[in-house]
Amino acid sequence: MQTMLERIAEAEQQADAIIEKANSEARDRIAAARAEADASFAAARDSERDQTVEALATARQQGDQMAEKILDDVREEIVSVQKQAADRIDDAVLYLKERIRHL
Repeated sequence: MQTMLERIAEAEQQADAIIEKANSEARDRIAAARAEADASFAAARDSERDQTVEALATARQQGDQMAEKILDDVREEIVSVQKQAADRIDDAVLYLKERIRHL
C-alpha cells in the first residue's frame, strides 16, 4: 500500500506531465497559428499585388485610349482649320490684288 507521501509525489508527477503536455500543445498550436497567419498574409499581399498590377494595366490602356481620342479630335480640328484657311486663300489673294491696284 502506498503511503500518503508517495501518492502526493505521484500526483505531482502526473500534474507536471500534464502541464508539460499542455505547454507543448500550446507551443505547437501557436506555431501553427503563426504559420497560418503568415501564409494568409502572404496570400493577401500577393492578391493585392496582382490586383494593383491589373488596375495599373487597365489604367494605362484607358489612358492610351483617351490620349488617342484626344489626338484624333485635335487632328480633325487641325484639318478643319487648314481647310478653312485654304478656302480663304483665293479670296485673300483677290483682296490683296484689289488693294495693290488702288495704291
